[in-house]
Formats: sequence, C-alpha cells, structure tokens
Amino acid sequence: MRLLSARETLALRREIAQLDCADEEERALRANAALLKKCLTESGEAVFANAEDVENALSIGEINALVEQYALLDGVENPSCEDGRERVEALKKAWSTRPTNG
Repeated sequence: MRLLSARETLALRREIAQLDCADEEERALRANAALLKKCLTESGEAVFANAEDVENALSIGEINALVEQYALLDGVENPSCEDGRERVEALKKAWSTRPTNG
C-alpha cells in the first residue's frame, strides 16, 4: 500500500465527484474502491486494473478495513498540527534517520 500524492488525491476527488451514484452509501463505496485501486500495489505494480475490479474481488468489509489501514498510514505519514509536540519531534527524528533509496 502506498500513499497518494497531493496531486493524485485531488484528481481522485474530482473523479469521485463525477460518479453517478444512487445515494451517498454507493458513492462512499465506489470512492473507497477507487482509492484502493490507486494505492494497492505489489512489487510497484497496481494490484487492480480499475475500481470495478476492487468491487468484484473484495467484500464491503474488506474494502472498509483496507481504507481504515490507509487512513492510519496517512495519519502516521502526515502528522497534524493537533498532534503533541513530542509526537511531531519523534516523527521528524524517525524520518531523518530512515534509510533512503539510492
């Protein structure tokens, strides 16, 4: 699973806004499937070709669980100004000492 860039997130939001859905529940499910299509990767390759493949392969519970994991990952990678100073400093230190590619 990878985090989407800000640009990818904005593009996804525009895509979701254009969906023709019967109600908000359908819109939420289709939005989550679209997110998973973009963020689920294996060896750098997309696991699903499109959001419909996500909907066909996974249950609603599985989709929701994976989206929750994405939200947790996003929260760790993007600390909020609401976080305590110690937590932000610990994350900054962890990021500065993690190995990089290259």
